[in-house]
Amino acid sequence: MRIAVPSSGDDIKSEASRVFGRARSFIIAELKDGEIESFKSVANPAELV
Repeated sequence: MRIAVPSSGDDIKSEASRVFGRARSFIIAELKDGEIESFKSVANPAELV
């Protein structure tokens, strides 16, 4: 399963953003058996709009 979390940074340990649409980036995490198997950071193009 994959989940996306709005993030204030580019790292898995970054604080979650309080604002989804203006978050700096999104952390996309791949979960397997309830554990994070892998993740990637995706920049939010709407951050500065």
